[in-house]
Formats: sequence, C-alpha cells, structure tokens
Amino acid sequence: MGSQSKPLILAKKPKPQAVVTDRISELPDAVLCHILSFLPTKLAVRTSILSTRWKNIWASVHNLDFDDEYDPWIERDDSFSMFVDRVLSFRGSADIHKFRLHCSGVEDFSRIDGWIRTAIDRNAVEFDLRVYSYSDFQIFELPQSLFMSKTLVVLKLNSDCLRYVPPKSGCFPSLKFLHVTGDYPDDESIEKLFYCCPVLEDLTIDGVVRHDADVYISAPELKTLRISLSGEDFSTQNSFSINAPKLEKLDVMENSLSNYIVKNPKSLVKAIVNLYSHYSCLQCDFSKFSSALLAGIS
Repeated sequence: MGSQSKPLILAKKPKPQAVVTDRISELPDAVLCHILSFLPTKLAVRTSILSTRWKNIWASVHNLDFDDEYDPWIERDDSFSMFVDRVLSFRGSADIHKFRLHCSGVEDFSRIDGWIRTAIDRNAVEFDLRVYSYSDFQIFELPQSLFMSKTLVVLKLNSDCLRYVPPKSGCFPSLKFLHVTGDYPDDESIEKLFYCCPVLEDLTIDGVVRHDADVYISAPELKTLRISLSGEDFSTQNSFSINAPKLEKLDVMENSLSNYIVKNPKSLVKAIVNLYSHYSCLQCDFSKFSSALLAGIS
C-alpha cells in the first residue's frame, strides 16, 4: 500500500507589528510648553505622569490658570490653596506671562495677597483676578506691588470686595488694557484706580450699582471706553466725568442712563448707547438723559 503524501501547509507569516511612535513627546520643549499654555494649570500639571519626558515640562509654562470652580453648595476645603502654593513654589523664580486667578471660595485674603505678589515678582504681563467675599465686612486691599508693576500690560479685576489704594505716583507705567467688573463698587476707591493709568488705551467698566455713583475718569491716552452698568432700579443716578482727549470710541449699555460729561471730545468718532429695562419706561425720562449725553459730548 503506497504512502499517501501529506498536503503541504504553508504557514502564514505573522503580520509585522505596527510601531507606535509618540510624536508629541518628540517635539521640542518650547513647543510642548506652548501647547500646555492653553490648558488650566491643574490639567497641565497632570501631564507629568505621562512619562519621564513630561515630568517637569509643565513647570516651564509661562501661563498659569488657577480656578477653584467654587460652588457654594459644596463644602470648602484647603486643597485649592495648597495646590496654588505648591505650583508657585515648584516653579521658583521662573517668569510668568499670564496669571489667571479665580478664587471665589478662598476666604484667606492674606493667601491671595501672597499669590498676587508672587505673580508680580515674576514679571506678569497679563493678570486676571476674580475674588468675591461672602461676608459684608470683608475688604481686600490690592497690594502696592500690583500698582507699581513695570511689566503689567493687561489687568482684569472682578470682585465685590476690592479696595484700590494706589501710591501717589509711579502707578501702572505700562498698563494699556483695564477691565473692571464688580457688584456695588466703591466709586471713591475705583476712581483712584482710573486716575493712575498714564498709558491706558482701553478701559471697560461693568457691574451692578446699588447707590448713586459719581466717577471721574482721567486717562490721557485712552482711546476706547466701554461702560455696562445695571442699577437696582431707575432711581439710581450715576455720573461719569471723562477727561480723555484721545478718546475715539464710547460704548454705553445701561438700564438707567447715567449723566455723562466728556471733556474735550475732539477725537471722539463713535458713540454707542444701548438702553434696556425690565421695568416700565414711564419710571424714567430717557429723553432727558439722552439729551444730556449728547450735550455732554458735543
């Protein structure tokens, strides 16, 4: 009986394994830092666990973004403050370009003061601060070093408890953009802020006004002014006296038009006035205030 030949079985060649290349980690440090600069600092720090390559990249990012995402219904703890302390300490003396600090759940104002001083000492160019007090008796006075910063160009302040006590001279030598937001601002204090910006070009004021405010704005280089205010009722009568010979654009949005006096408006080319209200217009004579505004800028 003849032997039967066994069928020839051809073994399949194993498919070559795809080589996964981590192209992002191969990017230069400067590029990685630029990418991380768009993230909140909390997320940027988390990239340190990716690999040894990423361990300390975040510490070289020049933009710091801290937000406690405060929720009044959640019990407060000290974890956010400890995180900010650790980050600033780890970075040492490295410069900061943008510093965003939103900390409405932090009650220790002395700690916030220290963070601000650190950012200014690190030559911050853009500064964005949001701090609110949940006590009627708490007032936070901005540190003098903020007013004296030679590098600060952009400043955003959002608060219901800030007090502005700038030094008599040498304030904000480089500040060009200022945005102030507040509920029930102290007009005497805030007026001091507007009076000490020699190179300011762009100013935005918005918030809620509880009482009649009388504000004087003096800014020799100011070109754009935006004012957005809402009073608690039509009886609120605010007054703004503006001394800005280079002012080109005035943008006003209110629910009860304030009295405006624009001194020396020779450069003004555009004025926008928006009025809105949830109340009956019979409670306020808008035509009278509109005429006053036109007279004030003529």
